[in-house]
Amino acid sequence: MQMLTKFETKSSRVKGTAFHPKRPWILASLHNGSIQLWDYRMGTLLERFDEHEGP
Repeated sequence: MQMLTKFETKSSRVKGTAFHPKRPWILASLHNGSIQLWDYRMGTLLERFDEHEGP
């Protein structure tokens, strides 16, 4: 099996992921309470939401 795309972030673990049905976006919710929106084609972080008091 070949890895096509790899995303790295400073967090102990990812709690959940969601893919947009039409756009090349993935949403990742992290254990530290942060939520990140990534463009998986470009490999760039589009937005980060740190207002959440998680986990």
